[in-house]
Amino acid sequence: MNKTPHLILALTACGALSASAQNIGVRTGAAANSQTEFSGTQGQDGWTYGYFNNSQSGVDFIPFDDSWYNGTVWDWPAGNPPWTEVNANGGHPNGDNNGDIHSAVRRYTVEDLNGGQPYGIAADWWISKANTGGGNGVTGEVYHNGTLVNASTIGGTDGLGASNANFLMVNPGDTLDFALTPQGTDLGFSDGSDGSNFGARIQTANLWNNLGAVADSRLDFPTGLSDPQGANGWSYGYYDITNNGAPDPGGTDFIPFPTDGTTTRSTGNWWDGSTFDYPDGSVPWTFLGTESGHPNGTNSGGTEEWAVRRYEVQAGDPGAMLVEWDLRAENLNGDGTSIFVLLNGEQIGADTVGGNDGIGIHNSAVLLGLSPGDVIDIALSPQGLTDSADGSDGSRFGARLYAVPEPSRALLLLGGMAFALFQRRRR
Repeated sequence: MNKTPHLILALTACGALSASAQNIGVRTGAAANSQTEFSGTQGQDGWTYGYFNNSQSGVDFIPFDDSWYNGTVWDWPAGNPPWTEVNANGGHPNGDNNGDIHSAVRRYTVEDLNGGQPYGIAADWWISKANTGGGNGVTGEVYHNGTLVNASTIGGTDGLGASNANFLMVNPGDTLDFALTPQGTDLGFSDGSDGSNFGARIQTANLWNNLGAVADSRLDFPTGLSDPQGANGWSYGYYDITNNGAPDPGGTDFIPFPTDGTTTRSTGNWWDGSTFDYPDGSVPWTFLGTESGHPNGTNSGGTEEWAVRRYEVQAGDPGAMLVEWDLRAENLNGDGTSIFVLLNGEQIGADTVGGNDGIGIHNSAVLLGLSPGDVIDIALSPQGLTDSADGSDGSRFGARLYAVPEPSRALLLLGGMAFALFQRRRR
């Protein structure tokens, strides 16, 4: 394993570019937020509200008339049907049981944050049922200049829903459409009980045109393997913080979940440490799934454990990578959780979300000088806003790794990103 300090690029608070061997995470800059910027004025803060008439014109965006805002909701006039509406937190599509199929749409028109030049964004978007009384579910879709880039379908009772993130290179004037459609899990388009939450947060991210995907904790998660440790470069386990303290340099105190079936189990869907017995007979909550996870708190057996996804840099991987991580609450109660990102046992980033934060965070850092055998840990901790108890700490978290250009070009591009981050007029 390479013990040489790694160069991590960071933007300082004053906006200047620094190159440091310290462990500093790079927080992306806020560009737009559909909830906090919702208004009754079309085009304000770049947001326009309308719909797709999927039955007649496909995904051609049709803005609502200015008179259709009633003070809190953009709503089709003269009552329902159609049920098509958009509010600050969500909306309602119209189904084929009530005439034409309508997708309720929030459109964001990309603002000029980089002197007329293209720049990178991370589009974090989410969908969940507000009316969990039934129905066949709904689908969330994201379009960039009319091209579908992502979609998620959820069931009619799914109040947790799904969250997604997309890296995109954008130009001023580009359009991003966040659409709520009535299509459910049965592929039907009925709109019964389709009231839903949906929205987006857009952050300036990176300016690299040639980012190449290296690894993705969700896409690479092993299923159906008798010994999935190490598959696709990923291993799964935990840090025992109570007994071993904070992670050691090198990350050598990482404890992999075993695969012999005696002390833990891998079902092909999750790693689960729930059969680890403590002296008082209690068991830890520590487990990992494709996206879900749970740490163990000091209230459960007295031992704090961090659930860890570990990526080991492989032969042939680039020496410079962007690590992008995210965290949100799955069980919307409790005190919240934290995510720690470690390179060879040393912290490069950390974030905390509250127990009711189903939107969560999205963050990133750039690592240079990587060598095969280096380890990157994405750790879920029970540390919440006030304590390290694990009540309602079920969370969704993961990470993606991207190749980045050679360091000289990365420095130039990050200099441009400093402009984009610190010229923003809002939040």
